[in-house]
Amino acid sequence: MKNFVAQAKLLRDDPRLGLSDEDKKTFERVFKRLAELRVAQARMTIDIENIENLFSLLDMDMEFSGNAATPAPSLRQDLIFLILRTLEKTIQTGNLPRGGYGLPFFMGDGKPNSSRGVEVNYVEMFSALASRRWMTGKLGMPQDGKCQDTVITLNYDCLLDDCLAKIGVLPEYGLQNAEPPKELRQCGREMSVLKLHGSANWFKCKSGRCTGIVIDGRTLAKRLEYFYGQRCPHCHQDTIEPVIVPPTWAKGGQSEVLRPVWAKALEALREAGRIFIIGYSMPSTDQFFRYMLALALAANEKLDRVVIVNTSTNAQQTFQDLFHSEFGTRKLKRVDLPIGEYAVRAGNDGLGFELGQFQEGLDQSMIESSGFRFQ
Repeated sequence: MKNFVAQAKLLRDDPRLGLSDEDKKTFERVFKRLAELRVAQARMTIDIENIENLFSLLDMDMEFSGNAATPAPSLRQDLIFLILRTLEKTIQTGNLPRGGYGLPFFMGDGKPNSSRGVEVNYVEMFSALASRRWMTGKLGMPQDGKCQDTVITLNYDCLLDDCLAKIGVLPEYGLQNAEPPKELRQCGREMSVLKLHGSANWFKCKSGRCTGIVIDGRTLAKRLEYFYGQRCPHCHQDTIEPVIVPPTWAKGGQSEVLRPVWAKALEALREAGRIFIIGYSMPSTDQFFRYMLALALAANEKLDRVVIVNTSTNAQQTFQDLFHSEFGTRKLKRVDLPIGEYAVRAGNDGLGFELGQFQEGLDQSMIESSGFRFQ
């Protein structure tokens, strides 16, 4: 989030990255408004180079004032386009390094203490572990294929979604009036992936009469076609727009779409026995999630453990302060590792251990059918 704007500027300036002239004009309109807002930054301690802060400011601008030179709704759409185009160019599974990771809970050759290597990137490994895709028995997925665990995320990108689909797990978003795309309907398993701020592959009709939601399973470059006037496949009347919102109270007029997702997230937090908070620092802009977490924990009688995975000392302290001192002393675990290392790490300080996947052998044929390769 902190260097998102800088990355967008690199995209604009590097001819090798393939932005069209029209794309660059859209970027320029956002950067022009950003330059105007730097006046506010000179007087206040708001970091408007942080995309969440910038999105929040523009969203409030749209909600209450507008802008004479550039109407706020149009400027908001420009910013969403900049966000999605920047994600498309930078946040891709192909950009993640792949490596061979030795996992001692593999029992590939039948020897009790053996290990084998599997070639993955860390998001693929996280997806497989969190969904229990490789597991059988009581710790694996139930017979109905519905994972007992839930991912709640505030990210817009579809890295996790795409990696789940790759191993045959449908990301179930909790949206109403939304059918999974044909690319994902063949998945025999599903896992709740609740995206509180929307997603790069969610679109809704601009018409107030049509309530259908489009989930697009194609590449992000294809999804961006919706910015060029593609009609709603439900009503065929109006065009559709992305469901992307900033981490603010207003939620950009998308509350009707997102309310079912928020309700499911609140229910999942209320019922959780363990909660993993991974790489999230609870920024001051996101009071929404802070209150959701507080409301959920007030009604949760099952919670036994909270695991905070974050290399930031400040983030660790934020959550330490958030939880009651007695709970924090007994049930709060700090993990000072990047998520990539935590996901692939073997032994009792890795994600696999926390999810109980050290207790059973993993079936080699299932791993290979998921597209991963043993070394």
